[in-house]
This record gives sequence, structure tokens and C-alpha cells, in this order.
Amino acid sequence: MRRRLLVDWKLTARSGWGNYGLHFAAAALRHGWAVVPLLEPDAESMTAAQRETLAPVLRAWPSIERLYASIGPTRGVQLEGCRVTGFGNQFAQSARPSRIAGEVEVGVVFLEDAALSPAAIARAQQCRTIIAGSSWNARLLRDAGLPSVSWVMQGVDTRVFFPGPRTARFADRFVVFSGGKLEYRKGQDIVVAAFRAFRARHPEALLLHAWHNPWPATAATIGDGGHVDGPPATRDGRLDFAPWLDRHGIGPDAHLEVPLMPNAAMGAVVRMADVAAFPNRCEGGTNLVAMECMAAGVPVLVSDNTGHRDLLDPSRTVALPSAARSSQAPAYASWGDVAVTDVVDALEDAWHQRAAARARALRAAAWMHEHDWTRQMDRVMELVAAAADTRHSPARVRRAGGH
Repeated sequence: MRRRLLVDWKLTARSGWGNYGLHFAAAALRHGWAVVPLLEPDAESMTAAQRETLAPVLRAWPSIERLYASIGPTRGVQLEGCRVTGFGNQFAQSARPSRIAGEVEVGVVFLEDAALSPAAIARAQQCRTIIAGSSWNARLLRDAGLPSVSWVMQGVDTRVFFPGPRTARFADRFVVFSGGKLEYRKGQDIVVAAFRAFRARHPEALLLHAWHNPWPATAATIGDGGHVDGPPATRDGRLDFAPWLDRHGIGPDAHLEVPLMPNAAMGAVVRMADVAAFPNRCEGGTNLVAMECMAAGVPVLVSDNTGHRDLLDPSRTVALPSAARSSQAPAYASWGDVAVTDVVDALEDAWHQRAAARARALRAAAWMHEHDWTRQMDRVMELVAAAADTRHSPARVRRAGGH
């Protein structure tokens, strides 16, 4: 009988978790598992190739839908197989709990909250093994006494993100790319302040930004660093960046918003950039957008903190010094702040030393192409298979993985 994998988060191309899940499910099929989604897959968001690859997964959903109808809205049930669940802060599930358990429980986790509560640890202990998205997360979990922890960083789609010539559209501009949903944690307030200062010296500079954030509560935190006066206003259900940036000294000729688009189109976008800046205060994983820029051969500036440290190497990235916050809640004790002046200095270096920056970026691309989605999800599946094999002890499971 084929081994059954129960995936307990939504498979969709519209979110980071969903994108991870698409590649994870494809890897499980390659490894001979029967993959059963416990939440309805978002087939409309997938490319035609993804729908074809994941056709067995899409066909499995109606049987789970019928099972939910038969057990009612409150009952739970256990199925044969290994359930893999996505967890976020305090080991809360990344999606609505499915009410279906597996014989073996495996957790995939991305934490930004460094202070685990006893209840969170108790939830984590229900997993036979835990796969963290960064070495920082793995260390937090091991320090909390959890015995079976490995880490595997995300992958990149190297068919989309690869080095190539810049478009002629911005041949006379120096393009600074910034990506990630707008919030204090991602540090776009630092980017705004640094770019404003940098452009005062280099008026040809252009800020290319992809900051869409559908969650108003996190967008509202962007003013907490003191560099901007709060979030942009919302218009037609979306953040209105142009007047907000204008208010902060970055006029319409100095920035360009990247519209919402499929991830498959983003490779050509980031290749427009001369440099990408990520002064993020915390990353539970290794920052997929930064990884994609690296894979595309774009020079990157990356804060020296949390999950970002797995990307840092002077031969391929520029580290932005990151100091501990002067006033910290326990949950954010491991977060860090990057000084605006350090970002400006790094941008200046990228402007003056373009050949050196390009050479470093090509080394980063070569390294990142060794960490594509296929390789990374194969590593995850090795850990899942070891956990599902009841003959393996927790200690042996822990040694089975790697990054």
C-alpha cells in the first residue's frame, strides 16, 4: 500500500505557505506517496503545469469533503497516514485546523516569536519530528527542550529566478528593489528613510517596491520604528502607496509599484534591479523574496539577524549590521534593528562598485541554484519518511535531515 501523506494547510499560489505546500505536495508525489489535502486546494491559483502535476491531490479532495460532511462540524477523526501540519508563532496552526489527525504527526514551523509558552511546547511535543525553516528557529526549539528538530530552508524556482540581462527600460536608472508585505517586521520603513537619503545624492535612483499586504493589522505596525508616520491609507481594499511615499519625500518619479502578479512573472521584475535591500528585523525562515533575488543574480543587502543569517556569506551577500532593540518584549528579544545610515552606505557601495556587486551576485545565484525547490523538498521528504517509519527513534530522525 502506498504511504499516505495528509497535508494540513491550504495548497495555493496566493501565499507563502501555500506556495511551500505546492512544492511539498509535488515532492511527495515524486517520492511515491499518496497525498491527501485536508483543506480545499486553490486550483484556480495554480498554473496549468501545477494542476497537471497535482492532479492526484486535487482528485483526493472530494473524498475528504464527504468525510467532513459525514462527521459533522465538531467531531474529529483519525486517518491512516502521516499528517504534516504548518505551524506559526506559539505553534498555532497556519490555517484553520482540519479536525483530521494522522497516525504520525510531523510539524513544519516558521517562528518569529522567540518566547515559547508552555502550551506551545506541549503542542510541539505532539509531533514526532519538527522541520524548521531556519537554523535560528531550530536552535530556539532545541533550546526549549524539543528533541527531534531539523531545519530545511525553502527553495526557489530556478526556471523563473535566474541571472539574465537587465531590461533596457531602466537603463538610465539605478533601481533599488524592496519586497515583502509591508509591516514593521519586514523593515520597509528603514528602506523608505534610506532610499530618500540615497536619492538626494543620486537623483536617477528608482525604488521598485512589491509591498502588498492584505492584513491591515500587520500593515498598521509599519510606523513602530519611528521612520514613517504610520501605514498608507487603503483605497479599494488595497494600500495606496503613492501619496504615502510622496508624504515621506519620495515623489512619483522616484518609485514604481509592482502590481500583484503570479510568482512566475516576478523573475523578470527583480532582474530590473541593480540591488535589493532587505533590512528586515526578523525572519522565521530565510526570506523567500531575498532568496529569489539572489537566484536571479541581483546583489542583495541582508540584515544580520534571525533566519537571514543562513543566507549570509561575504562572498555572495552584503550583511547589514543589526543591533538588538533597546526596548524589547520577550517575544521579540531576538529581533534586530538596522540603522538607516548602514543601508545608505551599502547602497552607495553598490552604486560605486557595480562590477564587484555583480560578481558577488553571480556567486549567490550559483549557490542558490543548488537550493531549488526540488532539492529542498526532497530533503523535507527524507525527514518525513524517517518520521513515518516507526522503526526510527527520535534521535535517528533528527540526524536524517540537513539543509
